[in-house]
Amino acid sequence: MPTIRHYFKKSVSNVLLLAAAVVAAFCVALFLAWVLPSNGPHLRIFFWYFYAKEIGIGIAVFTAAFFLSKAYKVYRTEKSFARELLKMSPSIIIWVAFFLFSSTYLFNFFHQTDCERYNYTEKLHGGVKEIAGATYHISICGAGVSGSHFFGEGTERVRLTITDEQGGILAKRYYKIFLDDASGLQSLSINKNRILYFDADSKQEDISIPPSIHDWIGARIPILN
Repeated sequence: MPTIRHYFKKSVSNVLLLAAAVVAAFCVALFLAWVLPSNGPHLRIFFWYFYAKEIGIGIAVFTAAFFLSKAYKVYRTEKSFARELLKMSPSIIIWVAFFLFSSTYLFNFFHQTDCERYNYTEKLHGGVKEIAGATYHISICGAGVSGSHFFGEGTERVRLTITDEQGGILAKRYYKIFLDDASGLQSLSINKNRILYFDADSKQEDISIPPSIHDWIGARIPILN
């Protein structure tokens, strides 16, 4: 009869197998991007950067399908699935916590901003705003213009942060801007129940006012934003 230790050891081997599969797929993608003809820099090495969200969703779907198939196997072979699920719970909790912690650390590491050198709060119409009877502090900080063909020539990744009067973080969003955009589309647009912002592709995004619980969670665990 499988024990808690057995399920944990099995989970370690499964996670290592998944990690190896992801690394192998990534290496194959880089190889293909290198050898196949390219119509521009976006299709060469590091092209994955522009499709990180889609790639992340694909990995998440594959991972979920993998572990669901393992759970279904347990369901078919063991007499009491509920009892076995209880034994698997510690392993599930440990790996979910590890994933959330590591993904948050990596996200923050690759999305660092400098509010002293690249503060665009005033330029993009942020600051202290009175919206629907409440006061919000809106700051926009950048990381410096990217001159790389691989990472978006001439664009800058910025972080939009909304806090309350006590300094509590209510929402965070990351997007790209063109600092020399004369059209003004990159500036914030604020109404009584929504803050609108525009990324470098001129796609309009919004944050509800007051920010939702999803925004509050996403500000602390970016992978869930």
